[in-house]
Amino acid sequence: MNELKILLIGCGKMGSSLLEGIVKSDNFDGTVDVIEPAIQDFQKEDFKERKVNFYSDIKEKKDNINYDLIIVATKPNIYEEIFNGLKNNLIINDQTLIISILAGIKISKIEAILGPSPIIRAMPNIAASVLEGMTALIGNKKITQKDILNVDLIFELIGEKIWLENELQMDSF
Repeated sequence: MNELKILLIGCGKMGSSLLEGIVKSDNFDGTVDVIEPAIQDFQKEDFKERKVNFYSDIKEKKDNINYDLIIVATKPNIYEEIFNGLKNNLIINDQTLIISILAGIKISKIEAILGPSPIIRAMPNIAASVLEGMTALIGNKKITQKDILNVDLIFELIGEKIWLENELQMDSF
């Protein structure tokens, strides 16, 4: 996971758990940009020594379009706004991996907004907040072996993970 450039949108419970797992890993030498309008000063302080940059709006990142992966960890009811914001403010090419942690938002809904991008849907459980979670993962046909390896590394930082055979299994997980 060395040298990855990650954009994390949303830094609530799950987003901050992922952020903590990523930046505390000895295997991570990359950078993380965080978009969170309600970021608290104590959260910024926690990550002061790491390569983490905080922004309140995606429009502040318009010039930086070179991310290896984008993690969306917001409330699901604003998914259209988030993905339209990504589409309109960052150039997402067919190589940029999108990881969605949005409960109930299927990959097809994200594809309808973004078009042909590699997308992985992840459903971590609450134990991820203490780095003991279990995460179910499923991807579309656009993901590569490199995408799978990077996602495995990220989610192993907050616990264990399992790849599902089809997206219908996500609800029962």
